[in-house]
Amino acid sequence: MPKKAKRSKIKKQKSKKVKTTKQKKLKKFNVKVVKEKLIPFEPIITNMEDQYMVVVATPPGEPADTLPKVMPALYGTMMGIKMSYPKSQRSGFGGFEIYGRWPNAHLVPKDEWVAELALKVDKTAEEFFNTHKDVREKILKKRKENAPGVEVRFEKWDYGTVGIILHIGPFSEEGPTVKKLHNHIVNSGYVFNGVHEEVYLSDPRRTNEESLKTVILYPVKKGTDEEVAKFKKELEEHQINF
Repeated sequence: MPKKAKRSKIKKQKSKKVKTTKQKKLKKFNVKVVKEKLIPFEPIITNMEDQYMVVVATPPGEPADTLPKVMPALYGTMMGIKMSYPKSQRSGFGGFEIYGRWPNAHLVPKDEWVAELALKVDKTAEEFFNTHKDVREKILKKRKENAPGVEVRFEKWDYGTVGIILHIGPFSEEGPTVKKLHNHIVNSGYVFNGVHEEVYLSDPRRTNEESLKTVILYPVKKGTDEEVAKFKKELEEHQINF
């Protein structure tokens, strides 16, 4: 083989190898809920700030059926308050990422799941809602029209130390990602200090299933050897059927 052709072949092979390596490298995502950049499917233990929320509870049922019934009330409350603030105070008011706590997902079939869904708001939102009668009446009127019978409450969600992981892909394929997070928590000497929670960074109405980004987390605390051993046994029975 001529030297020139040989060099060209070697160059192509190197180029192909570099491209393959880049394809395999996982992209980091700067997720707002934590300071670290999360690498997809790589669990970590970190700290997360407490959040002020507007919250709705879903009735038991398939998430796809129950969510459309409550989301207008949640977004209507958050946006109704936010847009009533002075423009200078709106930028840091809250966010559109939905937080979801699933307290019984590991205990009952999917058609019996209940969720607590929330949106971040400013810590002054509840006081503003209660003291501005015109704003409150306008929000309640719209809620009655768009989501009759749905109650919205204000809460502070506590976090502190959390075990957290970023899943990319369909919700139905979260099982192995959740298991990986469970194993990391127990192998790091922690136990649960709260319920299963997810933060939805993508809008499923506008995002391809394969590209959906979901943060999965649990508040955790350090456990004794006995507590960790007991927790490890419990995790073996802790199944979430997505």
